[in-house]
Amino acid sequence: MVRSYSTTASTVIVIAFFLTLIGLVFTINFYQDTHFSKASPESRELITNNASLENLHKIRIKNFQGQFELKQNNQHWSIATPSRITINHEKLKAFFDLLSDLRIKKILKNDLINRTNYSIENPLAEVELEDKTGELELIQFGLHNSINQTCYILTKSSNQILQIENCHNKILTIGPSDFILQTPFSFTQEKLQKVYLEYRSREKLDLKKGSSLGWIGDRNLLVAQNELKSYLEHIGALKASHIIRQPNKSQEKTIEQAFSSTTALLRITYEDGAQYEYRVSSPLKGLEGYSFPRWTMYLVKKDSDDLYYLMSNQEIRDLNVRVKNAGSGIMKLSY
Repeated sequence: MVRSYSTTASTVIVIAFFLTLIGLVFTINFYQDTHFSKASPESRELITNNASLENLHKIRIKNFQGQFELKQNNQHWSIATPSRITINHEKLKAFFDLLSDLRIKKILKNDLINRTNYSIENPLAEVELEDKTGELELIQFGLHNSINQTCYILTKSSNQILQIENCHNKILTIGPSDFILQTPFSFTQEKLQKVYLEYRSREKLDLKKGSSLGWIGDRNLLVAQNELKSYLEHIGALKASHIIRQPNKSQEKTIEQAFSSTTALLRITYEDGAQYEYRVSSPLKGLEGYSFPRWTMYLVKKDSDDLYYLMSNQEIRDLNVRVKNAGSGIMKLSY
């Protein structure tokens, strides 16, 4: 009697095991069939395969750093909100390359289960691309694996959740300061049309690019091309010790006083007509939040930007240039 009960129990356990196994296999197959499939070679195209940086008008970014907007005007990019800041094109291109490098690994069904499991309902980051025609592409970034650089995204154009390879953490953490150079006087020499410099109330340079002869200065003297190139590279490398994006009230008062007179004014004009002015303040007695000897630091402000570069005596002295008529209609520069 005991043996019969034991045999029956064993049979029930075995049957239950096989039923559980069959159910598990069915569940896995159902999930695979309805919730994801491997991307075909054709579908592993770039997420931004129809976009190029040159054709974009705006880029909106929302992540841990907050929300800000990049905007293009005549091929010049700047941060439009929350403040006006000209950004470095190479840094912008590096970010766009990160987006272009995204590859689709798996395609998942866009349902509530997947949106919740992969953090699409409350995305970690959003990137919206707007082209010059006003067409939008929104990319929402969900769950991210920093070890194997994969993440899950939802795009406006696909209506499917995508598992992505090459998903760099920088996309989730990039902020406005990542698009700004510490070098305020850096610009693309090849696209310049005019350069004007005033230093300590004295005009030092008033140059314009001629049609065929190169750069021309005062009294139509030809500028020594190598020396001008060297000077522009030199001031382009001058580096700020700090960048002040949102000064407090005390700092604003100091800044206003510092710019009541200027040490230098640099004005550059590009071939497309865009013009920018860089003003150098009088030396600072002090500035709240920063420690330095009196009268050893200056502020630099670009007219198109809502930020200030804090720079030392040496950097500002290096902005000065000496001009000499070398004869034979040649103007020589030294610094």
